[in-house]
Amino acid sequence: MDEWQYEPLNQVPADALAANSRVMNALRDQVYRGINWMLRARFQFEVHGADVFNRLDHFILIANHTSHADTVCLLAALPSSHRNRCYSAAAEDYFYTNPVKEQCARVLANTFPFRRRGNVSESVSACARILERGDSLLFYPEGTRSADGVLQPFRKGIGLLTQGKPYPVVPAYLHGAHNVLAKGRWLPRAASLRLVIGSPEIFAAVPSGDDAAMEIANRLHERVADLGRQLTSTLSQKTPPRLRGGLGASSGCPDDHRGTQRTQPKGR
Repeated sequence: MDEWQYEPLNQVPADALAANSRVMNALRDQVYRGINWMLRARFQFEVHGADVFNRLDHFILIANHTSHADTVCLLAALPSSHRNRCYSAAAEDYFYTNPVKEQCARVLANTFPFRRRGNVSESVSACARILERGDSLLFYPEGTRSADGVLQPFRKGIGLLTQGKPYPVVPAYLHGAHNVLAKGRWLPRAASLRLVIGSPEIFAAVPSGDDAAMEIANRLHERVADLGRQLTSTLSQKTPPRLRGGLGASSGCPDDHRGTQRTQPKGR
């Protein structure tokens, strides 16, 4: 199987990494109002720990990857002010093969294109450019969807991206997406979705190098796996979740919490 790696920045068109227009942001807001309703009504979608985003200006959100539904669920968990500034990579040979599919990917997943081959140490530059301008990134450290729903080892790309940098890395674990839309399925089926979000971690003091990058990847793998274990344990006990690593529990999607105060991104 080909490795999924980000294309070097000098091979990614500049306009593909351009910030969203107001029209695109307004369209995405409307779309996600419908998506949030659908996720709650059909999939009993619950989010725990989303208030962590109120304390962050920008971040790297990482999670397990088992389904094409993952990105929609993760973006739905963000306040709209963050959602429109959080970008995700999409396979160029799959999502950018025609204008209709490309625009759908941009609206639903706030994507930029990447190719499935390339040198990892160079290819993180496309992601770094987004972070350096003050926007956020949705990143799947496994590199591809898990075929059986089990968390796979993390690749070193997340370590190369974060070592020596001040970017907060927010781990998350999404439960149920593999049941909803497993790899190879085209039509979703009804199943419960639960997302738990952990506290951020920064690796600014970590030196550069492949070994250090792999240590970061392993550390973050354990953070995500731990969130998954906590969530699985909570669901098996059928008790209200009180999860470690998050900043409190909440039900539903952030955009439905009209009484919650949010910090606005700086300089926007």
